Amino acid sequence: WPELNDVHDMKLAPNLAGSSFSCTWKAPIGYRLKSDIIIGDIVYLESVTIHAHGDLLGTVICRIHDEDGKTRLEIDWQVVTTKPWMNRLTFLLRPLFVWSHHAVMRSGEHGLRNYIKSRS
Repeated sequence: WPELNDVHDMKLAPNLAGSSFSCTWKAPIGYRLKSDIIIGDIVYLESVTIHAHGDLLGTVICRIHDEDGKTRLEIDWQVVTTKPWMNRLTFLLRPLFVWSHHAVMRSGEHGLRNYIKSRS
């Protein structure tokens, strides 16, 4: 995930639930978002719940689906920004923020696909 610029303070827990780390994302248009991440519930081969605190606050649920022998990953973001400047300018910059988010997610999808191909 090229936009994931920094991961630090990683603490791994047994079975990964409860693991945590801090990270910084750089948006394609230049702003940065820093968050502390805690891995919540893990349902083997079904879902992972992630809790974010910091510039992004909320929950992310990653669901894994098997569809006709193909794996589909669905990521449901339920987060809000806590940066005052972003919240004040959302009425004006929302389309740019949405475009930036989709660009970051497409980049992550591309990286994940390449990673999976390299391992098979």
